[in-house]
Formats: sequence, C-alpha cells, structure tokens
Amino acid sequence: MVQDGQTSDTLKSLSFEASGLNYPFGQSFRPGGPLPEFTHPKYNVEIDYTIPSMRIDSERMNSPRPQQGGVGALQAAPIRSIQNVSGTIAWNVNAAGASARAPRAAVEDRLLQLWVTPPGIVKAARQAGSAAVLSRSKGRRIVIFPLRGRMIKATLNADTLVERVEYMIDNPVTGDTPVEIAYTGYTKFDGVPFPTRIVQKVGGQAVLDLNVSRCDCKSPAVDIAVPENVKAAAETAPVAAIVPQKLADGVYLLPGGANSVAVEFKDFIALVDGPANDDRTQALLDVLKKTFPGKPLRYVINTHHHYDHSGGLRGFVAEGVTILAQSESKPHFQKVWKYPHTLAPDRLANAPKAPVIEAVKDMRILTDGTQKLELHRLAGNNHAATMLIPYLPAQKILMEPDLYQAAQTAPGPNEKAAPFYQESGNLYDQISACTSKWNGLSLCTVPPRHSKPCAAT
Repeated sequence: MVQDGQTSDTLKSLSFEASGLNYPFGQSFRPGGPLPEFTHPKYNVEIDYTIPSMRIDSERMNSPRPQQGGVGALQAAPIRSIQNVSGTIAWNVNAAGASARAPRAAVEDRLLQLWVTPPGIVKAARQAGSAAVLSRSKGRRIVIFPLRGRMIKATLNADTLVERVEYMIDNPVTGDTPVEIAYTGYTKFDGVPFPTRIVQKVGGQAVLDLNVSRCDCKSPAVDIAVPENVKAAAETAPVAAIVPQKLADGVYLLPGGANSVAVEFKDFIALVDGPANDDRTQALLDVLKKTFPGKPLRYVINTHHHYDHSGGLRGFVAEGVTILAQSESKPHFQKVWKYPHTLAPDRLANAPKAPVIEAVKDMRILTDGTQKLELHRLAGNNHAATMLIPYLPAQKILMEPDLYQAAQTAPGPNEKAAPFYQESGNLYDQISACTSKWNGLSLCTVPPRHSKPCAAT
C-alpha cells in the first residue's frame, strides 16, 4: 500500500471528520424488523497507532423521519458522546466534561475499532507475520490473521486498498454474530488514500453509515492522555452490586441498567425482566436466593424483546425457569436461542436445555389467591410491538420499561411532541381510558400532552 509521501502502514496517527447515520442494534420495533435511525451531525475520530489510543467525539440527534423502536430519550438538540481508550484504560467524558472510567470490555471493543480502520488493518496484518494467510479470489486479495483473540478477514481491491473487513463478536442474544465493515469511495488526503464512505453491519443489519469529509493523514499531533482521576479510579465492575429496594411486602426493585422487579408468591417467585447478560443473570439469581430463601424462581417476564431487556434470558432458561413473553417475541426467542455461542459460551451453551416459553397475547394473570400480578400488552406505542406492562392491582404498582421519563417536559401549544413524550402520553392514555382494566390506576389528573406527566406509584 505504498502511496505518495507516506504509506498507510507507516502512519503513526490520523484524524478524520465524518457525519452520517446510526442504527442501534437489537432495538427494532418488531423482532427481526428494521432498526430505528439516528443522525450523526458530527462523528470525529482521532487515532494514535503507536500507543495505541483513540478518541471518538460524536453528536447524535433524532432522525427527521418518523421512527419506531428503541429510540430512547429523544432530544431536540444533539447529544454529545466522547469515548476514549489508551493502552489498557477506557473512559468516557460526559456533557459537563467530567471523565469516568469504563469497563474492561470497552477497552477491547475500542481497540478493535482502532485496528480495523484501513491503516490499522495493514499494520495488524504485518504484525501477525507468518500467522497471516494470504489468498486471492475474483481479483481481490484476501488476508486472514489473528487480532486480539479474533480471526480477521480483510479483503483488498485491485488497488490493494482495504475494501471490507469481517470478523465475529459475541452478543448475549444472537451469540456468534458477524460484523462487516465496508470502505468505499477512496480519495487521497495528504497523499494517502482514505475511504469517504464507511458502512458497518452487525448481524447483517447496518448499524453505522458514515460519510468522511476530511482526513488528516500527516500524522497529526494526537493527544489522548488518560486523565489522572481515571488512572486512579478502579476499573468499573462488569456487573454492579444489586441492592434490593423494597416497594411493598414481597415486592422488590432490583436496580442496575435495565431494572428487574421481584414479586413473591406463596410458593414461588416471579421476576420482571432478565437483562442484560449471563453475569447479570447470575447476580440476580444470587440476590433472589438471599432475599427469598427456599422459594424457587418459576417465571421470568420479558417486558419486550429489546436486547438490553432480554440478554440475560438464556441464563434463566438454563436454570429451567419458564419465560413469559408477548406472542410476537416467542418465535423470535425460539429462533435466536438456537444460534451458536462458541466465542463466549454462556450457561445455556454449556448445559443446553429446551426453552419453556409461554406466550402472552393480550393479558395474563399470575395469582396464588393472595398475590396477583397482571400482565397487559400495551399496543399503540412506538417503542416495541411486544410490550408487556406488569401491574400489581392490590399495591397499585405499575412497572413500565422505557416508556416514561419524569424529566420529559410537555411540548408547547405550537410544538410537535417528541416521540418519547408521545410514548409517555400513550401509556397515560391507555391507563386513563381503561380504568376498569387497570383497576383505577392513573398517572395524573391533567391531560398528558399539555403538562408534565407524573410518576406511577
């Protein structure tokens, strides 16, 4: 890859500016459907290959097109994100400029992103030496080599420019999942070819689509020093300690990421939501045994199919727990749980067991004659077609996932409601319009689209 002046494999550092689109993986409105779309008005990357270190400074905002799916708390202004890695430390910088250390998994993920850039691929392939295998196919050069515990396949075009990189990652839901990055539209920046279009796919779905507007390939001064407070901070634990919070007799909130709620019955326990991976599942099982000694966990209720709410379900299946899920989610889970998990075998991969999934179409009631837990399908929201809302009528406790944000303010009289606020309004409307269905529970006494909604308690 010899170019004018420098070569891509001798570059010590570079930076590039881009904009484009982002599609959150595992957040489709329907299982297997299209992913929701965000825009990146800014996506700037700085890389120092010698340390190695990288900074991704991006802004994300709503798509101008109507969206469905796990779109999160949508805002009128861009949300800035700064992700860093240097050597063996990863950290994030928030909007206020404060730095916080990230988990070890972020180190591996970000260093991999660094090395699969076109110059990084060339360097990594050379460093692999005799472990790299070179072949040809249809006028393309293909090189396969090990990189950070993975096998990387890089395809070079007739001009020996990297046009595609492929490898596998582990996902708690989809297991061994293919990643493909396509580099096209090469142009010379400072005499060095660099792509002007970067498209990344995960599991066959596009998750990032960037248009590069500028690249500084003159080995710019890239300063990605680790802040002192980050150096001193302990590495973030992969799974935060779970401290049960009592909501009512026999009802406990189990916080952490996508929260869970445990409900006690006479002879068993039901758990609402099983996020987000095997480690979290083990932590939940441990805390349930301490909180409810001697009582088995019989049911895990999946509120919706999004991966942050279902990534730990396989671990519960391995324990023989019955999964309650909305009808559209059942065939999805039956399909994806058959995918291989060889990169990071979880407990179900190590001890295979046929899942027991009971479908909930519109409503399901769990009761022992004293405790009563209702599951209602919430239709008409933009977040997920598979949404189940658990409700404890005696305690007047409603458990909603992702549809309500207390800080979200109402739009003005001439403003268009943000999609996330519309979801809060949809939840309110269905509760208010169906007082018999919800046993009189209401969120507040004023119309939701003209004031700030209140919390359900």
